[in-house]
Amino acid sequence: MKYRKIIAILAAFITFFVLNESISGIEFLSLFFSAGVYFAVKTVLKSEPKPKEVPPVKVEILNDENELKQIMNNAYEDLMDIQRAYRKARHDSIKIKGERLYHTGVNIFEHLRKNPKKIRQARRYLNYYLDTAATIMNKYSNFIDTGLNTQETEKIYNETDRALEILNKAFNKQFVKLMENDMMDMEADIKVLEDTLKTED
Repeated sequence: MKYRKIIAILAAFITFFVLNESISGIEFLSLFFSAGVYFAVKTVLKSEPKPKEVPPVKVEILNDENELKQIMNNAYEDLMDIQRAYRKARHDSIKIKGERLYHTGVNIFEHLRKNPKKIRQARRYLNYYLDTAATIMNKYSNFIDTGLNTQETEKIYNETDRALEILNKAFNKQFVKLMENDMMDMEADIKVLEDTLKTED
């Protein structure tokens, strides 16, 4: 961003000026140290990385079932709404819970993209829980935009925080449920490995 470059240039200029005024005849060294300060300050002020974003939806559904494909497209839009809302949140708890909700949602979304047969199993999560999460975060975001700070809005913020706590539990429960077969397969593989080792002893 521009402000990082401006701050880095000012820091470098001040360094050059102080060194040059303090010790005469070291213009080259002053310039060298100033350049070092410029890059160091710019690195320190580097913006934090963006959270993982959901790539554009390209889901190949078995038997070309357009309804399930639409469900996934809607899920993508809901995730983008949650992301936009938590990024502008002014309450730390809501920001943290909203970000956690978003990342769990992304993990579920990616799992369903790779395992489209499970989309039907997650239909209620996609149509209700994810949609509800996006709706709540959008309403919170709209109240933030009004700039109001009253007892009524504070109550809404508290209710939003409580709802996000419930939704995070629902998201985690859904993800575990979707991964159950994979976990069982892994346990079976480990059991076969153990039995194989026993027969070789």
